Amino acid sequence: MDKVTLLELEDVAKRYRHPSIIDIKLGFRTWYPTADQRYIDKCKAKDASTTQAALGFKICGMQVQLLVHFLLGSRSACMLLVTGCIAQEFIG
Repeated sequence: MDKVTLLELEDVAKRYRHPSIIDIKLGFRTWYPTADQRYIDKCKAKDASTTQAALGFKICGMQVQLLVHFLLGSRSACMLLVTGCIAQEFIG
């Protein structure tokens, strides 16, 4: 079998000393087109419990570097973000 590269990742933050990084999932539909109804229902329930269903995106995690301090938004902390709060900040 020939060696084939299927996916190649690059650390785009490596040139920065103190990068701030955010993981955002985009889109209103989070299931694949051929998914069965049980999986779709599971995804819809999960999306309804976050900002995904209402706003079309959710913040899954973040790492913010300040001048001296470091903030880390864990997955569980980001799940606490509510639709109204985010909508107010981004949409106005």
